[in-house]
Amino acid sequence: MPLRSLCFVTTFPPDRGNLAEYGHYLTHAFAANEGVGHVHVLGNVLPNRPREEQLGPKLTVHRCWTMNDPVSIRGLVSVAKKFNPDLVQLNCGIRTWGLSRRANFMGALLPTLLKNAGLRVASTLHTIGDTVRLDQHGVDPVTKLGISLASYMYLRSNLVTVTLESMRRVLRERFHATNVAHIAHGTYGARIKELPVIDRPRILTFGFWGAFKDANLLIEATHQLRRNGVDAELVLGGGPHPYFPEIYERLKQQCATKPFVRLTGYVPEDRLEALFTSASVVVLPYRTNAGASGVLNLCRSYGRPVIVSNEAGLLEQLAMEGGRALVFGDLDDLTEQLHHLLTDQALQREMGLANLEVAKKMTIETQAELFVRRFEQLIDKGA
Repeated sequence: MPLRSLCFVTTFPPDRGNLAEYGHYLTHAFAANEGVGHVHVLGNVLPNRPREEQLGPKLTVHRCWTMNDPVSIRGLVSVAKKFNPDLVQLNCGIRTWGLSRRANFMGALLPTLLKNAGLRVASTLHTIGDTVRLDQHGVDPVTKLGISLASYMYLRSNLVTVTLESMRRVLRERFHATNVAHIAHGTYGARIKELPVIDRPRILTFGFWGAFKDANLLIEATHQLRRNGVDAELVLGGGPHPYFPEIYERLKQQCATKPFVRLTGYVPEDRLEALFTSASVVVLPYRTNAGASGVLNLCRSYGRPVIVSNEAGLLEQLAMEGGRALVFGDLDDLTEQLHHLLTDQALQREMGLANLEVAKKMTIETQAELFVRRFEQLIDKGA
């Protein structure tokens, strides 16, 4: 049975981070899908944005909840019920709902509250506590327990989808969950027609700068390359993580005396192509990765060769979804891999083409179709 109406709960642009970009692309893909009647985005309230926006004949944004406000998050139940949707989908992670524990606890309660109101619920979890090295980031025991409890509460949904197969396996083994499916993140399609010609060795890393990436390792590797005769430039793309702004400020101060390092700050959508296609290689220096990497998918869309840390989630994403990447374990390893790739343009091209092929095959539209099929199964079963 087709979806007459879908409510999609998410942060939404022009908000940055907190899965807003994913919410933007996936809801547009839903609206373009013939099996979906109308998509109601229940987005977060933002300054100077209207409470309601019509983004197309089948896509409406209703800004009706506020970050860090448990009362407004609880109010999503009555808002969703007003539209009488066939299904409500939550787009969330460990701390989607804000910095406060109360707000995130209320977000985790939504599957139970929505079901009690007679609505079908699907939760798309981009992060779960059991696959993140929380000890590396000073998470106290009470918070760790709360994160584990939140995972259990999201499993009250009719369906839970995760972006990595290992996340599904953990939820099944720890909580005996049988309602979890793996649906990959998806790419934003091939955004270039031909691979760019790079005129100098430029290293790019990209994303929100917080506790999960090791910029210092990459800065030192670039410094060693330059001492060994490779005139490399390092571009630290992206701005501060909304939850760790102090880390970015320290990074800015540290790089002020390093002329071979350039920080871009936040990069708007219309400048992404110029940024990625100017890079010889993109490095993902994750200390730990909370789920599937959206930056890896951007690398694929722009046909970039990639070097990644030997972090389990990244290696799983590459193994299951395809593409090419070099892997490093420590500083010396990273420096060696960078030297190898930056001095071999044929290898750069080979890896870039392989990654571009993944972007062509695993688009956000193909993933939206997988979601729709799962949702239709729930409706047909009368869940």
